[in-house]
Amino acid sequence: MQGPFRGIAKTLSGIFGGPVTIQPESGGPYEVRGIFRQVPGVVAAEGGAEIAVTRPQLKLHRPDADQIFDGDDILPGDGKTYRACGRTDPASPAPDALVTLDLEEV
Repeated sequence: MQGPFRGIAKTLSGIFGGPVTIQPESGGPYEVRGIFRQVPGVVAAEGGAEIAVTRPQLKLHRPDADQIFDGDDILPGDGKTYRACGRTDPASPAPDALVTLDLEEV
């Protein structure tokens, strides 16, 4: 089933993505292409109230995401620094599938 969709992740990141600098905990910085977003969400507060928040996320090709570990700094070019703090692998087995990294602002 992968046939007609092969390479679509690379096309999407080429259209919607941009350069992102990765600063690993050890080693020098390097650049990858990814899609940085502020994703809306809801957090439960005291008394059952809900608060609308945004969570920073970065979508990367699986080979690039495999080189990033929790604690690595991410600089997406918005003037802020984020830290990798989680990962969600896609259901797709495609080698170039987009992996979602959860970030926190530093």
